[in-house]
Amino acid sequence: MLMLLTNGRIDRIADSLLEQLESTLKSINKDELLKSWKELPSPIKSKVYAIDGSRSVSRLSGTVIYFLSSFAVGTGKQYRLVYANAMRYNYGVSDQIIRMQMETLENMLGYLAGKKLGREGLVLMDGTLTGSIIRPPVYPKDIESMSILRSILEEDRFDDLVTQFIRELTKHYSKVEKELESSGHSDSPLKADESVKRFEMEYLQKTIFGYLKGKVRVKVRMEDIKRKSVPVTVLEKAVENGKSLEKLVEEIKKGEVEIYVSREDLLDALHVLLTYLEYLYSLDRLLSLSKVAYVAKSFYTRNLAERLGLEVVDTALLDIIMRNILGSEREGYLDLDPIRPKHEIPDYLLKYFKNIEGILSNGINIAYVRFEKGDVIYMVQSNRKIEEILPEMLYHKAGGYLRPLQLAHHGVKISYKEAKANLAILINMLRAKDPNLKIFVKYGRAPLE
Repeated sequence: MLMLLTNGRIDRIADSLLEQLESTLKSINKDELLKSWKELPSPIKSKVYAIDGSRSVSRLSGTVIYFLSSFAVGTGKQYRLVYANAMRYNYGVSDQIIRMQMETLENMLGYLAGKKLGREGLVLMDGTLTGSIIRPPVYPKDIESMSILRSILEEDRFDDLVTQFIRELTKHYSKVEKELESSGHSDSPLKADESVKRFEMEYLQKTIFGYLKGKVRVKVRMEDIKRKSVPVTVLEKAVENGKSLEKLVEEIKKGEVEIYVSREDLLDALHVLLTYLEYLYSLDRLLSLSKVAYVAKSFYTRNLAERLGLEVVDTALLDIIMRNILGSEREGYLDLDPIRPKHEIPDYLLKYFKNIEGILSNGINIAYVRFEKGDVIYMVQSNRKIEEILPEMLYHKAGGYLRPLQLAHHGVKISYKEAKANLAILINMLRAKDPNLKIFVKYGRAPLE
């Protein structure tokens, strides 16, 4: 075994952490925080579904092949959504589309399973709601690409595209719901990938691509991009097009920048747009349910510590207080003020999703909860007040966690062995279908994640 620690290094690490501990204890009003730490309420019987997701991604010869799964377990029968797909590897697009689709499957199943429980049903999600909103599934560059697409199509035509796809998603959800009711399973839950070519023909081919030779010139409105300053990527494109600094400044002052975009740029933007709309639709449907709670191990959050001007994470801060004042890490919860997360969702898309708009306006309810003495402190977020939803969550407590979420986590996992076996089947079937297809799957067969 390679020894990476010496006694001297261990002592220095210990001294550094003790110094941080002493500094923190001197800086806080311990009595005030202890008053805010509440006893856990008595459990109230509730119906529940817990949701989790899993993925396996393999990067082969310029091709990404991936498998996604979401799983619901709870009061009724179990449900599962699975999805398999391949796409050409495109840095900055492939990874985020897969990430968005993974979250979409979880949100979609949370909504469809929770809907079966009625208004009194509780849906438990793994992770945080703030993470889904604050940390956008699409990169800022792609918000800009979608804005360029909107500029080219013009507002009315762009709005037609969005409303048409949302109508199709509504019908699609009804179809998947029937599949789940029939078999508890659906292997075609996502709509965006199969819709790109059709929307390209309807909205791009008949207008832009009909005359597009190489690149097309477009004026991008700064307000579409929703930035206080001009995005670097837009400036880079303008410079690449040979535009002078004087011309660029003049256009910025007018509120728009003229740039050239290629057919490939627009197709990528369309793909990301449809995938993003599908994601937002799934989140909006989930938030239409009356009781949704997110549970996450939160080792890096500093909502409370930042308010107190401290350089520790919230969970460490609370444990410091518990151990030094009470002598134990007792169970209970700390209810915080609702937070209104900053976000990067463009207004021209947000207006279609009233439940997301509502949660951004009213705020996300948040608390730190320790379900059992000495165990981990979890962050709980909800579209309901924590004091209202916590008794129903506690009905499903098992040890220091919630049993339905444990079952969902273990039930959804795509093992390395399963992913490798399915990948081998796919590769062999592609070769049998057409020997030329093997060039896309020749190298790097093992699942990477």
